[in-house]
Amino acid sequence: MVAKNKVFLALFGAAAIFASGVSSAQTVLTYTSDNSVDTWDPIFPAAADANWPTTVCTTVPSVGLNANWVNPHKASAFGTNIHPWQGAQSFSASWINAWSNITSQGPGGHNWTKYSTEVSGTGSFVLNLLADNCSWIYLDGTLVGFQGAYSTHPAPSYPVAMNGTHTLEFVIFDGGGLAGGMYHLQTNTGTVFEDTDGDGLTDPEEVLYSTDPLNPDTDGDGVSDGDEVARGTDPTVSDLDSDGDGLTDLQEVLYNTDPLNPDTDGDGVSDGDEVAQGTDPTVFDGDSDGDGLTDDVDACVNSILSTTVSINGVDSGVANTTNAMGCNIADLLDSACSGDFKNHGQFVSCVTHAATELRKAGILNNSERSAIVKAAAKSGKSGKSEKSGKSDKSDKSDKSGKSKKSGKSK
Repeated sequence: MVAKNKVFLALFGAAAIFASGVSSAQTVLTYTSDNSVDTWDPIFPAAADANWPTTVCTTVPSVGLNANWVNPHKASAFGTNIHPWQGAQSFSASWINAWSNITSQGPGGHNWTKYSTEVSGTGSFVLNLLADNCSWIYLDGTLVGFQGAYSTHPAPSYPVAMNGTHTLEFVIFDGGGLAGGMYHLQTNTGTVFEDTDGDGLTDPEEVLYSTDPLNPDTDGDGVSDGDEVARGTDPTVSDLDSDGDGLTDLQEVLYNTDPLNPDTDGDGVSDGDEVAQGTDPTVFDGDSDGDGLTDDVDACVNSILSTTVSINGVDSGVANTTNAMGCNIADLLDSACSGDFKNHGQFVSCVTHAATELRKAGILNNSERSAIVKAAAKSGKSGKSEKSGKSDKSDKSDKSGKSKKSGKSK
């Protein structure tokens, strides 16, 4: 059994023991299996599988955490000498099982059991686990350890990192004879886990990922096993394109893109297409307003894309031309006069001033300026932003304080 993310903490129990005889600089915690662990009724296969050591005991169990587990209850604990394998171990813990004895149940004695507990701690730990016969260990739903059919003498050890409170769950497959298991987890006070090939994965972790502990790049794709695991890609498959964007996982490393996200910069163009087009797949360069300029160089990323300039729905007839910065005339007028105004006259004054400035800048000629000012005057605009398209519906008062009644002759 090996640890996957160096985060597996405790499997069977939640009893914390402070070890004696250690430096006060480090608190040594020990967690061991006991009857505080939650379990469920066993699940039985339809028939016994004579080849279970190889067909069932693989890193992906056929019965997992989300199977139809029923009748939650506490595990039964049987002490430190009930199972013949316990005496051969370098650690001591109570053997536990999902029912009140350790005799196997089911067709040919085959069954699946699940256990769960919460544990808390911070730092590095060493885990020893012994189960009869295969086990899969999870931390918060992530597989962090696996015990194969023949990993029993001695039981495997795992490096574990913990920071806070986690839910520990594990599944055991029993191939007949005796059932159950035990564990012992203790603060790491000096245990070093080998990384024979120097790829960033310890030798126990190599078992979990089905990688070669003597080859730093099991699939030969140019990315080390440790780097692939860290990035979330499969270290056993070469030329894999995990996110289907047209770049292999190795290419994703070279281009510094996310191998699990087909559009790293979120601009609507896949990483593979960006590389093919010669653009940077890590820099957002989409064209939000479709004006032909990508957002990274467009000064107005959400342009008003009308053919002619309209002022509050009144068409001026002036062509809505766009400058080299990606801003058109309607954008510039909206930017200048998009605030709230006390009355329609104030709004027209703002548009007049803005149009005059555009004429001075050579963007508008005199007739175009006049057409825009006339459109503003006809718009009935007051107190709303240019892009809102809403007319002013507030009542106007004459100098005597009496409200004017629109649409009626005196």
